[in-house]
Amino acid sequence: MGIERRFVANLSGANVVPPVVTTGTGTATFRWVKRRGHKHRRLLFNVTVTDLPNIIAINLQSGRPTENGPIIATLFLSELAGGTISPDLTVSGRIRQADLSGPFAGATLKKLIKAMARGLTYVQVYTFDLPNGALRGQVMEVPPVSLDTMDPPLVVWRDGSWSEMMAGMGENAAGF
Repeated sequence: MGIERRFVANLSGANVVPPVVTTGTGTATFRWVKRRGHKHRRLLFNVTVTDLPNIIAINLQSGRPTENGPIIATLFLSELAGGTISPDLTVSGRIRQADLSGPFAGATLKKLIKAMARGLTYVQVYTFDLPNGALRGQVMEVPPVSLDTMDPPLVVWRDGSWSEMMAGMGENAAGF
Protein backbone atom coordinates (compact mmCIF):
# COMPACT_ATOMS: atom_id res chain seq x y z
CA MET A 1 0.00 0.00 0.00
CA GLY A 2 2.92 2.35 0.56
CA ILE A 3 3.69 5.34 2.71
CA GLU A 4 0.93 7.53 4.08
CA ARG A 5 1.85 11.16 4.77
CA ARG A 6 0.08 12.75 7.71
CA PHE A 7 -0.35 16.37 8.73
CA VAL A 8 -1.82 17.94 11.86
CA ALA A 9 -2.78 21.40 13.15
CA ASN A 10 -3.57 22.32 16.75
CA LEU A 11 -6.30 24.97 16.65
CA SER A 12 -6.46 27.75 19.24
CA GLY A 13 -7.39 31.41 19.51
CA ALA A 14 -3.80 32.26 20.48
CA ASN A 15 -2.66 31.25 16.96
CA VAL A 16 -5.04 33.65 15.16
CA VAL A 17 -3.36 36.75 13.66
CA PRO A 18 -3.96 38.87 15.72
CA PRO A 19 -4.67 36.51 18.65
CA VAL A 20 -8.20 36.26 20.10
CA VAL A 21 -9.53 34.99 23.42
CA THR A 22 -11.84 32.00 23.14
CA THR A 23 -12.58 28.82 25.08
CA GLY A 24 -12.79 26.84 21.85
CA THR A 25 -10.12 24.36 20.75
CA GLY A 26 -9.68 21.98 17.89
CA THR A 27 -7.53 19.66 15.83
CA ALA A 28 -7.25 19.24 12.08
CA THR A 29 -5.69 16.17 10.50
CA PHE A 30 -4.86 15.48 6.87
CA ARG A 31 -3.87 12.18 5.25
CA TRP A 32 -2.23 11.88 1.81
CA VAL A 33 -2.80 8.22 1.02
CA LYS A 34 -2.99 5.81 -1.89
CA ARG A 35 -5.81 3.28 -1.70
CA ARG A 36 -5.19 -0.32 -2.66
CA GLY A 37 -6.01 -0.89 -6.32
CA HIS A 38 -5.99 2.83 -7.22
CA LYS A 39 -3.17 4.65 -8.97
CA HIS A 40 -3.90 8.15 -7.58
CA ARG A 41 -3.48 9.45 -4.06
CA ARG A 42 -6.25 11.08 -2.03
CA LEU A 43 -6.06 14.00 0.39
CA LEU A 44 -8.45 13.32 3.26
CA PHE A 45 -9.18 15.65 6.18
CA ASN A 46 -10.87 15.61 9.56
CA VAL A 47 -11.46 18.71 11.70
CA THR A 48 -12.82 18.55 15.23
CA VAL A 49 -13.78 21.73 17.10
CA THR A 50 -15.04 21.84 20.68
CA ASP A 51 -16.61 24.57 22.80
CA LEU A 52 -17.01 27.06 19.94
CA PRO A 53 -20.58 27.98 18.93
CA ASN A 54 -21.71 29.76 15.76
CA ILE A 55 -19.06 28.38 13.39
CA ILE A 56 -19.61 29.79 9.92
CA ALA A 57 -16.60 28.40 8.04
CA ILE A 58 -13.42 26.33 8.29
CA ASN A 59 -10.76 26.90 5.65
CA LEU A 60 -7.33 25.64 4.67
CA GLN A 61 -5.30 28.78 3.92
CA SER A 62 -1.88 29.74 2.62
CA GLY A 63 0.50 31.55 4.95
CA ARG A 64 3.26 31.45 7.52
CA PRO A 65 2.41 31.41 11.26
CA THR A 66 2.61 35.21 11.57
CA GLU A 67 0.67 36.17 8.44
CA ASN A 68 -2.86 35.90 7.11
CA GLY A 69 -3.23 34.46 3.65
CA PRO A 70 -5.76 33.50 1.00
CA ILE A 71 -8.10 30.52 1.14
CA ILE A 72 -6.81 27.35 -0.54
CA ALA A 73 -9.83 25.12 0.14
CA THR A 74 -13.08 25.38 2.09
CA LEU A 75 -13.41 22.49 4.55
CA PHE A 76 -16.77 23.56 6.03
CA LEU A 77 -19.34 26.26 5.25
CA SER A 78 -22.42 26.61 7.46
CA GLU A 79 -25.82 26.63 5.83
CA LEU A 80 -27.15 28.70 8.75
CA ALA A 81 -26.71 32.49 8.60
CA GLY A 82 -25.62 32.66 12.26
CA GLY A 83 -23.39 29.61 12.09
CA THR A 84 -23.66 26.23 13.76
CA ILE A 85 -25.93 25.78 16.76
CA SER A 86 -23.86 23.18 18.63
CA PRO A 87 -20.53 24.34 20.11
CA ASP A 88 -18.94 21.04 19.00
CA LEU A 89 -18.35 20.13 15.36
CA THR A 90 -16.54 17.40 13.46
CA VAL A 91 -16.21 17.54 9.69
CA SER A 92 -14.48 15.06 7.40
CA GLY A 93 -13.96 14.96 3.70
CA ARG A 94 -11.66 14.87 0.73
CA ILE A 95 -9.87 17.74 -1.00
CA ARG A 96 -9.81 17.36 -4.78
CA GLN A 97 -7.78 19.35 -7.27
CA ALA A 98 -11.01 21.08 -8.38
CA ASP A 99 -11.53 22.30 -4.78
CA LEU A 100 -8.31 24.35 -4.79
CA SER A 101 -8.64 28.13 -4.99
CA GLY A 102 -6.57 31.29 -4.57
CA PRO A 103 -2.86 30.76 -5.30
CA PHE A 104 -3.49 27.01 -5.72
CA ALA A 105 -6.31 27.29 -8.29
CA GLY A 106 -5.37 24.98 -11.17
CA ALA A 107 -2.43 23.53 -9.22
CA THR A 108 -1.96 19.86 -8.44
CA LEU A 109 -2.53 18.33 -5.03
CA LYS A 110 1.20 17.50 -5.00
CA LYS A 111 1.96 21.24 -4.96
CA LEU A 112 -0.38 21.65 -1.98
CA ILE A 113 1.28 18.73 -0.16
CA LYS A 114 4.69 20.37 -0.67
CA ALA A 115 3.41 23.62 0.85
CA MET A 116 1.86 21.72 3.78
CA ALA A 117 5.15 19.87 4.38
CA ARG A 118 7.02 23.20 4.45
CA GLY A 119 4.63 24.64 7.08
CA LEU A 120 3.17 27.19 4.65
CA THR A 121 -0.51 26.38 5.24
CA TYR A 122 -2.88 26.71 8.16
CA VAL A 123 -6.45 25.87 9.14
CA GLN A 124 -8.65 28.72 10.34
CA VAL A 125 -12.10 28.51 11.94
CA TYR A 126 -14.47 31.48 11.61
CA THR A 127 -17.51 32.22 13.77
CA PHE A 128 -20.39 34.67 13.60
CA ASP A 129 -18.88 36.52 16.61
CA LEU A 130 -15.26 36.34 15.37
CA PRO A 131 -15.56 36.67 11.58
CA ASN A 132 -11.81 37.39 11.18
CA GLY A 133 -10.87 34.11 12.86
CA ALA A 134 -11.64 32.31 16.11
CA LEU A 135 -9.19 29.38 15.96
CA ARG A 136 -6.09 28.76 13.90
CA GLY A 137 -3.38 26.15 13.62
CA GLN A 138 -0.36 25.81 11.36
CA VAL A 139 -0.35 22.55 9.40
CA MET A 140 2.73 20.46 10.18
CA GLU A 141 3.80 17.08 8.84
CA VAL A 142 4.21 14.21 11.29
CA PRO A 143 6.60 11.28 10.73
CA PRO A 144 5.62 8.92 7.89
CA VAL A 145 4.21 5.48 8.51
CA SER A 146 4.56 2.47 6.24
CA LEU A 147 1.14 0.88 6.10
CA ASP A 148 2.67 -2.32 4.74
CA THR A 149 4.61 -3.13 7.90
CA MET A 150 2.61 -1.80 10.85
CA ASP A 151 -0.68 -0.47 12.11
CA PRO A 152 -0.99 3.31 11.68
CA PRO A 153 -0.44 5.25 14.91
CA LEU A 154 -2.98 7.43 16.63
CA VAL A 155 -1.66 10.98 16.89
CA VAL A 156 -2.92 12.91 19.90
CA TRP A 157 -2.29 16.32 21.47
CA ARG A 158 -1.36 15.72 25.10
CA ASP A 159 0.30 17.99 27.67
CA GLY A 160 1.39 20.58 25.11
CA SER A 161 2.95 18.31 22.49
CA TRP A 162 2.03 15.77 19.84
CA SER A 163 2.28 12.13 20.89
CA GLU A 164 1.99 9.00 18.84
CA MET A 165 0.31 5.89 20.21
CA MET A 166 0.73 2.70 18.23
CA ALA A 167 -2.22 0.31 18.01
CA GLY A 168 -2.04 -2.17 20.85
CA MET A 169 0.64 -0.22 22.76
CA GLY A 170 -1.67 1.75 25.06
CA GLU A 171 0.21 4.41 26.96
CA ASN A 172 3.65 3.47 25.62
CA ALA A 173 3.69 6.51 23.37
CA ALA A 174 6.66 8.03 21.63
CA GLY A 175 6.60 11.82 21.83
CA PHE A 176 7.63 13.99 18.88
